[in-house]
Amino acid sequence: VRYPDRATWEADEYRHRVPSSSPYGWSDSKTIYGWELQNIRPLAKPIPVPRMRRAFRSFFALDMADGGANLETLKSHLGAPPQTNQGGSIPTINLSPFMHGTEEEQRQVVDAIAAQCEYIGFLRVTWDDFPTEIVAAAQDAARRMFECSPEEKQQWSKSGIKKVTDSYTSTGYRASGSTENNKNRESWSCTAPDYSPLEAAGSTSPRT
Repeated sequence: VRYPDRATWEADEYRHRVPSSSPYGWSDSKTIYGWELQNIRPLAKPIPVPRMRRAFRSFFALDMADGGANLETLKSHLGAPPQTNQGGSIPTINLSPFMHGTEEEQRQVVDAIAAQCEYIGFLRVTWDDFPTEIVAAAQDAARRMFECSPEEKQQWSKSGIKKVTDSYTSTGYRASGSTENNKNRESWSCTAPDYSPLEAAGSTSPRT
């Protein structure tokens, strides 16, 4: 669903549930879309949901008095046995067997990825010869950048850097409190200098 104007967006609030006062509400400078659900499967036994608080952007933490020891999840509700060998962390999937292993080893990797997508919603992966030194160097560079003075970082802000690609994400620094998503944190967003989603999609037409 593409919302053509503010009136249509606001009239549909009962469905998208975004109030007009929200920073994620209507904006004349961007196109807003909605996704309509085609199928809904209600649970025979509703699962009580604990109170949630925003921990980081789209990540929310559950406030539970018992630390979650008695929380019934969708996975356990459907009869899946709980995992007790991961210490409560996200399992790490090694992709190397999929790239170099037997057909059975490849199937096991696919099953593990499918399970994480179904029950967790995102992945944590590794593979043989994973470039840990590159990741460590990037983290060190980011740490040193954020340790610079506010005046220096402002020179690299999103408003101070000219956007030269058609990427949805512009490159630059955002100070704490500068946007709704930066209330209590600093951030840095970047794209590859030569990245062009138009070329990646095989199109040369401007995005509308």
